[in-house]
Amino acid sequence: MFRGSYFFETTINHYRQPNYLGDNGLDWANSEMLSSYNAEMNSVISAFKEWQPNTNPDAYYLFVVPKFSEGGVEGFMPRNRRFGFVTLSQLDARLVAHEIGHGAFNLRHTFPEVPQGSTDNLSDYPPAGGQAADSQTSC
Repeated sequence: MFRGSYFFETTINHYRQPNYLGDNGLDWANSEMLSSYNAEMNSVISAFKEWQPNTNPDAYYLFVVPKFSEGGVEGFMPRNRRFGFVTLSQLDARLVAHEIGHGAFNLRHTFPEVPQGSTDNLSDYPPAGGQAADSQTSC
């Protein structure tokens, strides 16, 4: 379990990747794949690594995409992973913190333990702010 404050340095790199996403947006990882990236996500990550071959192994990267192919999806970052995706239309500090919570801190969503959308927990949907519950931080 962790407690306390964490500091993240934010750097914005303007990288405009050729349109690998097509008109439907970034393909959504289905519910069975929430712990891994799909082929389209991997192509974005690979292209970024080619553009920036010396990525920091201790850094976390979020790609801002126009939209996901699945309506209503605002972000995706597998737990314990370094790369994630967020939509431009929903981009705010809470969404970034929600996704980084998955990647950097291995946080789970609050549901199904509590009804989805019923708390102000950072890991609830929609990301409404708040703190991580003890049950989320125990590995």
